[in-house]
Amino acid sequence: MDELNRLKSDIDLTRYAASRGYRLDRRESSRSCVVMRHPTTDDKIIVSRGAHDGHWIYFSVRDGQDHGTIVDFVQRRDGGSLAAVRRELVPWMDQPVGATLEPHVPTLARRVTDRAAVVRAFERARVVSNNRYLSSRAIRPEVLCSERFKGTFREDRRGNVLFPHRDQAGLAGFESKNHRWTSYAPGGVRALWWSNAFPDDRQLVLVESAIDALSFHQMHGAPRACYASTAGTISGHQRGLIREVLQASPPSRTIVLAFDRDAAGDRLAEQVRSLAAGTFSRVYPPIGKDWNEYLHYREREQVLAPRRPRDQARER
Repeated sequence: MDELNRLKSDIDLTRYAASRGYRLDRRESSRSCVVMRHPTTDDKIIVSRGAHDGHWIYFSVRDGQDHGTIVDFVQRRDGGSLAAVRRELVPWMDQPVGATLEPHVPTLARRVTDRAAVVRAFERARVVSNNRYLSSRAIRPEVLCSERFKGTFREDRRGNVLFPHRDQAGLAGFESKNHRWTSYAPGGVRALWWSNAFPDDRQLVLVESAIDALSFHQMHGAPRACYASTAGTISGHQRGLIREVLQASPPSRTIVLAFDRDAAGDRLAEQVRSLAAGTFSRVYPPIGKDWNEYLHYREREQVLAPRRPRDQARER
């Protein structure tokens, strides 16, 4: 196991987070995940361990873009290069689990994969053509009900929008998103979320979230582009899936890397390029960190734009 994997699996993320001021919420924690809050920033994180690789992983309830391994945790809070993250974390590698946490966090079991439970939960959700949360993210109904995205999301009884992830074995899990809420299906495995694809597609656009795919399409409207989302940093399982997709992609298809406009997005782009040969294009949102931020900016500009004299005359 290389050092980067050891950083992700050997350092107790709950213990490291405690050193940065996060406090255990024992009432909301369970055997498979730990809930921690920061008293100053009001950040709330959910920490667990990966079922396949044993990596400590987390996501922030307050920020849907804040998730991943302990490496991502440090970079989101400190910035800096991977070398700087390594200097920060290497001294933690040989310290005992839970040594500095009061009260002591229980040992986390690895996440158990249960695809049958994932399928049952997803089948209970409704097929919808619109969603209140997606509307609040400036996604238009005509995009959601288009042939490109019809049936690629569902809505559960709480109004959460569910984005299904699939791999060679079928439904692998699903993202659950709403206001101040981001989660992943218990028992699920992160794979890839897909838009609908068609035989004459000439581009595959890879993004970090399904909402970014919807946003990108709403702004560009490329009729011959399909979309896939990784839901953040990519695991070993996802790397294998992306490699298969790239190797099976015809030479005429361009792979558009539309990841976030930050260091993590650039790392993702380099990881994808290293998986297979192909024609790659790296694109960035002109404004904002991701495509949904840019979409909000564009929509706001259109609302605030001065009306043309012809439009004003019609109102008289």
